[in-house]
This record gives sequence, structure tokens and C-alpha cells, in this order.
Amino acid sequence: MCASTDEVVTSMKREEVMHLFGQANSLHALEPLLAAQEAFRQAQSARATKPRARDEVDAQRIAKAYWTGHTGRAERGRVKELAREYGVTEGTVRNYAKKYTPDKIA
Repeated sequence: MCASTDEVVTSMKREEVMHLFGQANSLHALEPLLAAQEAFRQAQSARATKPRARDEVDAQRIAKAYWTGHTGRAERGRVKELAREYGVTEGTVRNYAKKYTPDKIA
């Protein structure tokens, strides 16, 4: 009976070790995902701490730059260039251009 008890204990230990190896493999597979998640969190944090509000003077300056180079057609390249230059989105450039038309800019 001693031999069978030893076999059962050995078998249980083997199953426990295999289970632990399985868990370790699962965690190892998750490592790249966790690293990517952490990088994304840090990027979002950096983006959130960046000052985003523009005052009216900045908004008018962006609109003036838009209307100065405007030819009457939709110019996505120009909007993209201004957005990059001023650190805003293309939508923000368009919104400022709509809000501050040439007749409203002093």
C-alpha cells in the first residue's frame, strides 16, 4: 500500500507541476500584450497632460493662416500642414476657419 500511496503523491505532484508550467506559459504569452498596454497608457498620459486649450488669439491666428493660403477649394494638404504646425487636429483647424471667417478676423 505504501508504493501506491507514493505513486499517487508523485502523480499529484506531477500534475501540480504541469499546471504551474501551463500558468507560466500563459503569463509569458501575455507579456507582449501587457507591455503594449503599458506603452499605450503612458502615451495617453503624456497626451492628457499636454496643454490643449487654445485661447481666442491662437484660434484667430490659425484661422488667419488658413484663409491666407485658401484658394476657394478644399485643401486637405494645407489643413494637414497647419494642424501639424500648430499642434492641433485637422478638425480643429477647420472649426477655427468656420468660426473666424476672413470678415471676422481683425
